[in-house]
Amino acid sequence: MKIRLIGMLFCLAILNSCEKEEAADVSTFSVQPASLTIKAGDEAKFLLTGDPGQLSFYSGEVGNAYDFKDVSRIDEVKDLIFAFDAHNTPTEAVQVQLMFSTDFNGVYKYENVSAATWHDVSARFHWATPAPWQTSWQSSGAVNLADMLENGHPFYIAYRYIAPPVPEGSIPGRNWRTRSHALRVNTEYGHTVDLASYRTMDWKLVKKDTLLTSSSTVASTILLLAAPSGHRLEYEEWGISKSFQVDEIDMGVDRSVPIKGYADMPLHEFTHVYTEVGTYTATFVASNKTAYNDKEMVKQVEITVVEP
Repeated sequence: MKIRLIGMLFCLAILNSCEKEEAADVSTFSVQPASLTIKAGDEAKFLLTGDPGQLSFYSGEVGNAYDFKDVSRIDEVKDLIFAFDAHNTPTEAVQVQLMFSTDFNGVYKYENVSAATWHDVSARFHWATPAPWQTSWQSSGAVNLADMLENGHPFYIAYRYIAPPVPEGSIPGRNWRTRSHALRVNTEYGHTVDLASYRTMDWKLVKKDTLLTSSSTVASTILLLAAPSGHRLEYEEWGISKSFQVDEIDMGVDRSVPIKGYADMPLHEFTHVYTEVGTYTATFVASNKTAYNDKEMVKQVEITVVEP
C-alpha cells in the first residue's frame, strides 16, 4: 500500500512539474496605433497592453517585413558602379581602353580574348593626364555600367593596353598604372552591395605575344601595364577581371527587431520613424517560451506615411 501511495505521489509531482513549464498566456497582448496616418520623418506611436516575455517588431519596410521572415527577398540590380584611380605615363605614349564583355569564355589566352565581344566604355570615365611617376594619381569617377549587363550572362571588365610602335629615336616611358578599384551594385530595394575591390577583382594578364617579357604585373595594390624595355614594335596586353554575375541578388530573409526581453520591464509604448512615403504593415510578435511549449501572438497594423 505504501509503495502504491508513493508511486501516486511521484506521478502527481511529475504532472505538477509539467504544469509549471507551461508557457504564460499572451492572448491579452494588443496594439493600438496613436494614428494610422503620419508624415514621413515623424514618429509612429504604438500603445501596447499585456506583458509578453518577448516582443519583436517588423516595420514593414524593406529588410524588416514580416511577410519575408521565412522567404528570401530577391533583389535586382539598378546600378552597376565602377571606379578606379589611374596614373598615366609621363607623355601620351600608350593607349588604354576600359572594356566590358558578357560573352568572354573565361579562358585567359589571347585567342579567346580576341574572339569575345568587348565594348569600349572608356569615354564614360575620367582618365589621368600624363605625369611623371608618383606625381598624379587621378580618380576615374564613379560610373554606372548597368546598361551593359545582359540577363543570364556573367560579365568581365578589362583594361586593354597598346603601346604604339617606336621605329626610331628614344623610347618614352610607357608604364601605366591603376589601383583602388571599387565595383558595387545599387539594387531596386535600395541596398548597396560591394562586389569587389582591387584585390578581389582578381586581375589576370594576357599578352598578345607570349614570347615577349614585359614589366606588367598584378602587385598587391597596383596593376601595372608596361611594354617590354627596348621593344620598338607595337605591343598589346590586357588586364582582365574575374567573372561577375548579378542578375538577381538573394538578400536573405528579413529579421525582426527585438524590443523587449524577459528581463525587461513591461513595455506600454513603442515608436518608430518611417522616412519614406508609402503604406506599411507594422507587425508585433509577442511570445512566451519554455522548454516544453511556446505561445505566440501576432498583431498587425497598417500605417500610411504621407509627405511632410
